[in-house]
Amino acid sequence: MPTRSTGNAPPDDDSPPTNFCFTVALWGDQRLMLGAADGGITHYDPNGWDHGAGWKGLAADSLPVLAVLLGLIAESGDDLESDDDAVRAAVVAELRERMIGLEPYVDDSAFRDEILACLV
Repeated sequence: MPTRSTGNAPPDDDSPPTNFCFTVALWGDQRLMLGAADGGITHYDPNGWDHGAGWKGLAADSLPVLAVLLGLIAESGDDLESDDDAVRAAVVAELRERMIGLEPYVDDSAFRDEILACLV
């Protein structure tokens, strides 16, 4: 990830970035960024830009994996729109398990935790 935009550089460091990335998804002011060096998708919070607090961790190992994870949510769309809280909670629990089966970073992803919490 670029040192400046992900908050990995000291605030007073004037050195140029050593890597670049591209925003591939936005949710409010939160960003998922594709790292040019390794293809990983990380969660960046612009509200924590200084002192290294902007980097929120890995969201997916690659762009294709992210597409599959988002597709799982879309696939469950009808059930997630249920008026029954218990139905939505069960669907989200099942989604989390299916996501963990595809991508081990699901448990540690603040981005997905926030999204799944909003779906319940």
